[in-house]
Amino acid sequence: MNTEPLKLTFCAGALACLVATASFASTIYRDDFARIGSLSGSAPTVDNTGNSVTWVASAGYVCTGTNGLINNGINGDWQGGALLPLDWTGAFPDPKVELDMKVASGGGNWLALNLGDCNYWGNPASTAMFKLYGDGHVEVCHGPGWDGAFVITNIPAAGNAGGWNHLLIEYSNSIGVANFYVNGSPMAENVPITSKTTGVGLNSNSGGESYFTNLLVTSGIEILVAPSIITQPQSQTVFVGDNIHLAVTASGSLPFQYTWRKNGVDIPGPNSGIFVISNAAVGDTANYSVVLANSAGSVTSAVARAEAHLEAQTTLAQDNFDTPVGTAYDFSFTYSSDSTLILPSTRGTLADAGVGGSSAFAITADGSDFANGSVTYSGFGGGWAQDFLPLATHNLGFYIWTGIIRVENLQDGKTNTPGRVDLRFFAPDGTTGPANGAQDLVFGCENHYSFTSNFHTFTFVLNASDFGGDTGQAAFSQYQSAINRVQFEFTSDNFYTDFNNGPGDAMYIDDVKFIYRQSPGMTVTKSGPQAVLQWADPNVKLMGASSITGPYTVIPGVSSPYSVPGNSPYQFFRTAFQAMP
Repeated sequence: MNTEPLKLTFCAGALACLVATASFASTIYRDDFARIGSLSGSAPTVDNTGNSVTWVASAGYVCTGTNGLINNGINGDWQGGALLPLDWTGAFPDPKVELDMKVASGGGNWLALNLGDCNYWGNPASTAMFKLYGDGHVEVCHGPGWDGAFVITNIPAAGNAGGWNHLLIEYSNSIGVANFYVNGSPMAENVPITSKTTGVGLNSNSGGESYFTNLLVTSGIEILVAPSIITQPQSQTVFVGDNIHLAVTASGSLPFQYTWRKNGVDIPGPNSGIFVISNAAVGDTANYSVVLANSAGSVTSAVARAEAHLEAQTTLAQDNFDTPVGTAYDFSFTYSSDSTLILPSTRGTLADAGVGGSSAFAITADGSDFANGSVTYSGFGGGWAQDFLPLATHNLGFYIWTGIIRVENLQDGKTNTPGRVDLRFFAPDGTTGPANGAQDLVFGCENHYSFTSNFHTFTFVLNASDFGGDTGQAAFSQYQSAINRVQFEFTSDNFYTDFNNGPGDAMYIDDVKFIYRQSPGMTVTKSGPQAVLQWADPNVKLMGASSITGPYTVIPGVSSPYSVPGNSPYQFFRTAFQAMP
C-alpha cells in the first residue's frame, strides 16, 4: 500500500479545471477517466489494491478522454450502474470516496455515487446512495436496498443546478456510520451504514448526458489542509422577485464552516457553499463575500456585487392568435417508440378555443395508434417561429417565456399528462458556420411541465443550465447580437396511457410571449431653466454624453431626482446597471 501526498488536477472537460492539494495516509483508487472508450473493462488511473481491478459498467458509461460520460443515446433514461470492487471491511479503515459530477439539467435526471454494491434494483443493493439531481436537489439514501427499505433524506437546492459538483462520502467502518458532503457542505452526518459495504460505484437515470471525473478513494487518517478557494462567488444582476444565487467551491480538509457576509457584516444562518436569497428585494443589493474555515485555517473569498433592480418589460415576440402576426413557419409532428408508425397531426389557429372564448393555436393528433401494444411511449406536438430584432444583452436572466396551455381528450380519471416547452434560437445563415441556405441554430432549451384539461399559465426565466451550462452561456454571449428568430415548440408526452387515443387528442396554446426585462426608463421635467431627471430604480448609475451615440460617461455621486447643471458637458443621458454577470 502506497502512502503518498497528492496534488490532484481536477479537469472536468472543457468546463472546469480545478486544482486541489491534499495529503492522505493511503490512496486506494484514483481515476480521472482520461481515456477513450467503454468504461467497462478499463482500469482506474491508480490502483493500490494489488488486485489489478477493472470497472464493471453498463454500456452507457464511456470515457471521452477528458472525463466520464453517461451516454443517454445508448441505454435510454435508465443507465444501469458502474462498479469498482472493494471490501470496506478488510484492509481499508475509514475510507473516503469522492467524485466530481455534472448532471443534465431537469428535476428528473440524477447521478448517484454509491458506497456498496451498485445493483440498484435488486439484492444485494447499495448500502448508501448519494444522489445529485439536475435541479441541484440532493438525496442521501441508505439501508439494505431500493425495495422500499432505503431511508431517504432530501436536501433541496444543495448543489449547483446543471453544473459541476463535488460529492464526498466519509465512512467509518469501525463504528458503522458515514458523513455526506456536497461542495464541502455537510448534507448528512453519522448516518448508520452497517451492511453490504462492498464496492464503490455509480448509478444514473437521466434524460440527457451526464458527466463524472476525479474519482478518489482513500483510506486512513487525512492530514489536515487549510481551505483554498477554487471558484469565487460571481457578481450578478437580477430583478426584484428573482433569486440571488451565490456559490463558492474550495479544496481542503472537510468539513468547512461557511460565514457569508453582506457589506462586510456576517449574515447569521447559512453554513453552506451555496447562499440563495429568494424573492430578492431592492435592499438586497450589496457586496457579498464568504469566509471558509476548517481546523487547519481559513480564507476569505473575493467580493461579489449582487443587484436587484426594478423591472420594466418589452415584448420581443408575441402571439395571442386573435390578431394575425407574422410567422416564419409553423409545424406539427407525432412520434412513438415504434418508428414504423406514421401518426397524422394538424396545427393552426382555432376560433373560440382559447382563454375566455378567444382564439388559440391548436395542435391535434389522431392518436388511434398511440395505444398499439408495441408502443412504449408516444406523443405529439408542434409550434411556430417568429422573427424579432437582435437581442440586447447576453444576460440570460433578462429574458422570460410565458404562455397558456391546456390539453383535450384525456382519459377518464386522468388529471394531467407530461409535456414540454422548447425554445430554439436562430441567427442568419452563415453566422455560426458556412452558409447552407438555412438559418443557423445557435442553441435551444427545454422545460418540463404537467398539462391539464384546464388552461394554466407557464413561465420560465432563461438560465445557463437550460443551455448546457457554461457551453450554452458562451454560445449565447458570442452570438446574442445576431439572434433574430425564436421557435416555440410544444410537446405532449402521451406515454400511450393518458389520452383517449383517438382523433380528438389535442393541445391548445394561447397568449405566448418572449419578453426582454429591463430597468424602468427616466422621465424629464423642467424646473425653471433646469432639466430635472428622475428614475425609479435606485440601483442604476446615471451616464451622460455630448452626442446621442456616445461615448457615455458615469456621472458619480448623483441620485434621483437630478437637476442637470447649466454648465453640464452632457446633453444626452441614460441609466445603466452597475453590475452585470
